[in-house]
Amino acid sequence: MVTSDKASMRILYLTAQSFHPQARKASTHFLALGLRQLGHEVYVLTVGTSLLRLAMAPHRHKGVWAYRNWRQDADGLWKRVLMDAVHRPARDTGFVSRLFWRSGKLGKSVLRPIGPIDAVVIASGLAVSYYDFVRRTYPEARVLYNAADSLSGVGYSGPLLEAERKVLATADAVRTPSALLARQFPAGTSWFLIPHGVDKTVLLKDTPSPYPPGSINAVLAGSTLLDWNALLAIARAVPEATIHVFGVGDRPGGAANLAMHGEVGFDQLAPYIQHASCALAPYQLTAKNAYIAESSLKIRQYRVCGLPIVCPNTLEIEGDDVFQYDPANLSSVSRSIRAALRRGKRPFSKHLPTWNEVAIEMDGILAGRC
Repeated sequence: MVTSDKASMRILYLTAQSFHPQARKASTHFLALGLRQLGHEVYVLTVGTSLLRLAMAPHRHKGVWAYRNWRQDADGLWKRVLMDAVHRPARDTGFVSRLFWRSGKLGKSVLRPIGPIDAVVIASGLAVSYYDFVRRTYPEARVLYNAADSLSGVGYSGPLLEAERKVLATADAVRTPSALLARQFPAGTSWFLIPHGVDKTVLLKDTPSPYPPGSINAVLAGSTLLDWNALLAIARAVPEATIHVFGVGDRPGGAANLAMHGEVGFDQLAPYIQHASCALAPYQLTAKNAYIAESSLKIRQYRVCGLPIVCPNTLEIEGDDVFQYDPANLSSVSRSIRAALRRGKRPFSKHLPTWNEVAIEMDGILAGRC
């Protein structure tokens, strides 16, 4: 276990991400675990889950029911899922968003079992609606907002954008993985630039290939800002390859060589990245979400495994492992995907920080040393 040079803290971590063992891993999972591995007691509370959401997308919430009360998993994290009958819409649905909007509150039965709290981490997303409540409940706690995404860029509702503006302006500190994203913050925001890390232990573990011998396979890990038309164009440009897509359910009108795997755990996904012939990042980008170039977790995972990356030329990344196409001219994807396959896998030469390194910097902010 990595240890901090300061006293252990009791940290409440609010997020809309599920933390049950089968959940797909996002940056917030690695951050919470990194803080735990520094010796802190970390209580992860998942908000925004409901009986309705379970019924609508059971594949995304498999195993959630076991976390209706606080429980400590083998990873050392204390976890609980706040289960409502009907969830509030986080995305912008116009009038419905405001009709269902209310500032988040947590009942005494939720917080009493965890006792006093020294610091609070609020993940970007629906968790911002609990900011005022957290401030009232833990007036002495240091509050860190983990601004990993642009809520406006990914289509969150007006009330949540208003709540986030208050968090950005008044939180004790804001951590962001992207300087481009920080440009969207209000003037005077106390922000720290800490890039995402990458879980190298899982990605570099010796695992058998899930692919048939001699086959050609491209992998896409995650559905964030997916350009479906670009993905289809890539698949049709290389009919001899199989395109393995994770985090996306079946869609009508797909290509015959698309293998849709849906949501899976990171341990199940990792061998598909390790043994792929190349990797895909078909983002659909605007000025508001161009920060993805700096914060994309999948790009880091691809690079740990030495994969050539096919992406649009609107994604501002560089390297001899990058093969870009013009999203306004999708006939260009054929040249990009075939050049990536010819290049093949090679070790990435630059340093990629681990999540333990990121957690150490987060620890310094939470303890007030930065």
